[in-house]
Amino acid sequence: MPVPLLTHTLATLEQWTRIPSYAGNTHAMHEMAMTITEFLTKTLGAEIIADGTGNASGVIHAIIDRGSDITLLLYNMYDVMPATPDNWLVPPFEGHIISLPDKGKCFVGRGAENNKGPLVGMLEALSTLLNSNQLDANIEIILDGEEETGSESLQRYMAGNPLHFSSDAGLFPSFCEYGGGPPRMYLGCKGMIRGQITITGGAWGGPEHPIHSSNSPWIANPAWRLLHALDKLSQDDMGTILPLSPLDHEANALVQTLASTFDLEAELKFRATQRYGVSGTTADHLAIMLGGSACNLSSLTAGHSNEPAVIPSHASAKFDLRFPPDIKTDEILSIFHNKLNHDSIFSPNINVTSICPGFRISGQAAPARALEECYTNAGHTAQIWPWAPGTMPGAFFSTNGPGLLIGGLGYGGNAHAANEFVTLSGLQRFLAFMLHWLPATAQKCRIEKHAP
Repeated sequence: MPVPLLTHTLATLEQWTRIPSYAGNTHAMHEMAMTITEFLTKTLGAEIIADGTGNASGVIHAIIDRGSDITLLLYNMYDVMPATPDNWLVPPFEGHIISLPDKGKCFVGRGAENNKGPLVGMLEALSTLLNSNQLDANIEIILDGEEETGSESLQRYMAGNPLHFSSDAGLFPSFCEYGGGPPRMYLGCKGMIRGQITITGGAWGGPEHPIHSSNSPWIANPAWRLLHALDKLSQDDMGTILPLSPLDHEANALVQTLASTFDLEAELKFRATQRYGVSGTTADHLAIMLGGSACNLSSLTAGHSNEPAVIPSHASAKFDLRFPPDIKTDEILSIFHNKLNHDSIFSPNINVTSICPGFRISGQAAPARALEECYTNAGHTAQIWPWAPGTMPGAFFSTNGPGLLIGGLGYGGNAHAANEFVTLSGLQRFLAFMLHWLPATAQKCRIEKHAP
């Protein structure tokens, strides 16, 4: 891999890190969108279909039409999580190269791993291939400015079927050496429904404004009512709301292979946790992770923190419900509502803020086999997951092609936390991976497409 490519990538990453493009920071989001579209047009020669503003706010859509018989679809994201300087070794929205214990030299800054690092690496690698005329493929690029908040604008945009080409393969390039372990590739992802459950005082009982807590013996508390409702939703500490979905033959075969190399203890360390909430073999743990439907509670609030010794007038819980890709969103949402609305006299308010279906691609499809071969050619054996436990909006791309795979080399960490990083050596591996994946996948798809 050319050394200047790593240098260019780090320079661009530092520049883009300094734009705090998180939800609610309207000026920075606009600046980020304009900076990216300038790179796409001036550096890649791309045609801009949507620039992240106006009716397509939050979505950047570009095409590079090279007159090829093969099209590769690239997805990534340019929004990041908010950050304050607390606990950071460097200002989060500056980005600096420093040494981290057991990791060596790293680029540290918000978005280094999730996901400006992979975004910049993807675009810089693409630039290198285009400039050297080493890529015989059209490129279609979709960049999401609302991934961290549910991709609502992307969902609306994709509903209009705006893709210019029918893609032969698609990739969401990421740093997939999680925890510094063996690299992973994902053939899909779980679905997710995100929202908030709220209980307010009213006809059922509970005060309509905060009152003194001495009234507790005879006035109902919305916070207790919320806890009782949540208890009906799930009876374990993981938030399980449905029986475990059985894995089909292909998924089960992948899990059995994955279990032979998957390190449960290393995963616990990576997740900063001392023990699992489930038991069994490694394969059992993986089957539960992939086949489980669980409702995570990210926050519980009641009243206001500056109002002690009161019965609050409201209580709420923010949730994200994740489920395997074979479960339809309307079906699980109906089950979710029914569990919470068990009381005929009283029902909580359920405000769904975003819905993202799950999806999966067969491991025997040409794009999946091409991706796996790229790991092998780089000297790695990929841990292949039938789908990711997390969620990304890949289902929106399945109408114009096989959908998106998730993969890549590279070691980063601390996404959504202080001192988010990517190792310089990991970034170098990622760039080399992209330089290989793009032309190799185009060629693999071409052979498959024109096979007799």
